[in-house]
Amino acid sequence: MSAALPDDPRLGSVLQGRYKILERLASGAMGVVYRAERVQLGRVVAVKFLHATFSQNVDWIRRFELEARTMSRLEHPHCVSVIDFGVADSPFIVMDFVTATTDPYLNLWRRFLPMVKLGPGAIDLSPMVGTIVLLLVAGIVSGIIAG
Repeated sequence: MSAALPDDPRLGSVLQGRYKILERLASGAMGVVYRAERVQLGRVVAVKFLHATFSQNVDWIRRFELEARTMSRLEHPHCVSVIDFGVADSPFIVMDFVTATTDPYLNLWRRFLPMVKLGPGAIDLSPMVGTIVLLLVAGIVSGIIAG
């Protein structure tokens, strides 16, 4: 887990009166992921915020919304469920909180991930590509891609 930034204003805040932000977990190409708690239920969740760099760009916001809608349609043991989507200071997706995996597809993808090379100025989309590859291998996205 990533150490929290000392000046991270989200830590300890309550998102839209429902999700208390507890810990910064990771930062990726599109956003930052936090461990949070659904206040009224005591349920631990993951909250992914779109990076501030992209949150003012309509195309990135649409892409983030598409990610949320697409993920919400997936129902499979190898996929986290999308619980909520919204916009606060930045668009966010609330998902199941998963602590670890022994998924053989994920382990296979991790073996090949170092082979992905990026050119200068490229945006690293390898985590998203990895998810798509995993879902294709599991045979569960044909309805979404074709539909």
